[in-house]
Amino acid sequence: MRTYVEISFVLTQFKIYLQKNDHQGAINQIEAMTTCLDFQPDFLSLSAHEAVTCHALPVAVASLSSLLNFYASGKSMPTAEVTVVRTLLTVLSQEPGNEQQVIKFLKHAHTRASEIGPDCFFGKEEVGRRERNWFAVTSWNFGTKSGQDKNYESSAVFLKLASDFYALIEGSDNENNVMVCKSLVLSVSSMIASEFERKTSMSETEVKQALYLLDRAGEV
Repeated sequence: MRTYVEISFVLTQFKIYLQKNDHQGAINQIEAMTTCLDFQPDFLSLSAHEAVTCHALPVAVASLSSLLNFYASGKSMPTAEVTVVRTLLTVLSQEPGNEQQVIKFLKHAHTRASEIGPDCFFGKEEVGRRERNWFAVTSWNFGTKSGQDKNYESSAVFLKLASDFYALIEGSDNENNVMVCKSLVLSVSSMIASEFERKTSMSETEVKQALYLLDRAGEV
């Protein structure tokens, strides 16, 4: 017979592990939390907040990542999904070396916006425009920083994502169209720089991708 564990016990254990700076122990409690009968998604938001307060960023990322899993079911949630993703990206941005995870969650945001519609994901009117712009600027900043650090493969991905997010800004004015174009061209430049750095030719798939991006830039 399985023993029933109350969420209050798991939360207490979670706090103890945080105080001990035992990140893995705290992450294990996050996983245990979701199996409690009296679990609510709000507990993951609370855990993430406490983890950030304790500067346990990997624990905060684990809490927010777990929280994201509940949105795919379409259930009504107390916090907008875009807020969770934006918070995740903000946490990941606080420490270097998280570029691949940042790419993962930027892609998640773009995929979800495609699945449920940009207005449903980002919000409508001015609120939605600000959210779209935040994701576009974040992608751009990571792309240019990665390029400066000669991490060209990541730079190409970030800049491609930047172009995607800028293109989603409703009523795109000339400035946003310029950013779409710049992001696409610089993404291809990073692909070429990566080719030189690797000292190997781009694959046929990469060449087709580069040509596609340039075609898109020409259409803007």
